[in-house]
Amino acid sequence: MLEQVGVHHRLVLITKGELVHQTAKVDVSGLAHHFEQIEIVMEKDAGTYARIIRSLGVPTPRFCMVGNSVRSDTLPGHTFAELESLTELRAWLTESTTVRDG
Repeated sequence: MLEQVGVHHRLVLITKGELVHQTAKVDVSGLAHHFEQIEIVMEKDAGTYARIIRSLGVPTPRFCMVGNSVRSDTLPGHTFAELESLTELRAWLTESTTVRDG
């Protein structure tokens, strides 16, 4: 799934927790190669997300966050869509404005 989505979308992993512990979890997962950037943060809040979005140089309307917890992963954003399954993500992204230019 990540490989397919990453063809047309920039993928950045944002995870909350202690740096060494979260880095080890990402390394063990074997998923790091799918992400352009990995951000380990102490808090997932609107300020943290705004800082990361600015650092990426992504216009806010072209940023999409995907998470398994609406409260901690997406509610700091202004709008959100709740999908029944992660398998719906690729189609939803294709229909959204987050596809890479070119």
